[in-house]
Amino acid sequence: VNNLYATIQGEGVQTGIPMVLLRLQGCDIGCPFCDTKETWEMDPAEQRDRLEEALGANRRFVFLSPARITESVRSVARRIRWVLITGGEPARFDLRPLLSSLREAGFRSAVETSGTYPLFGNPDWLCVSPKYKMPEKRHLEPNVLSLAHELKFLVGKKSDLRLIDLILKQYETRSDVQVCLQPISLSRSATRICLDAVIQSTTGMVRGVDASERTGKDPGIWYLCQ
Repeated sequence: VNNLYATIQGEGVQTGIPMVLLRLQGCDIGCPFCDTKETWEMDPAEQRDRLEEALGANRRFVFLSPARITESVRSVARRIRWVLITGGEPARFDLRPLLSSLREAGFRSAVETSGTYPLFGNPDWLCVSPKYKMPEKRHLEPNVLSLAHELKFLVGKKSDLRLIDLILKQYETRSDVQVCLQPISLSRSATRICLDAVIQSTTGMVRGVDASERTGKDPGIWYLCQ
């Protein structure tokens, strides 16, 4: 565990939902635009004995059992019922014991993953932000994409839209999957590309569009994700 705190989801379909954010340490994807690069390495020198010593935007981490994590979640949750498990790359770990512990305690779980690792566990909400053509050249896991409730694509240039179309055509997805376009670093040019893509795919709405004409099948709903 790298960090744990109460917050409000600010991205994607679940925007606005109060959640306890649980950030796990360790990621080998190597995204150049990552805003949490401090979570990449698991340096033994950064391991701590207590959660309080690891908390914050830093490279420190602590190993905790699912029961201890659930206890810590409960201590900050108050009336919050959702736990967002992110990273790092949370799918590097077998999440089944943790998800089971959280569910037994009355919490619902959301997992955010790159889609490049098999997923061990069945969260209540699965958001896959496909990371393709990254420095480490990991491949997307078809089974993970097929389970996603939400696909969140980062967009920086127009050519990214062609890759998104290719992925949606190539991989099986849930019939009700919801697709989000997220401008990288909220740059003006990337935001404009996302806005234009969503507007051109609809009959006039900026949010909630049928993308079947773009993909040849119905991948659900497209959103602009700020």
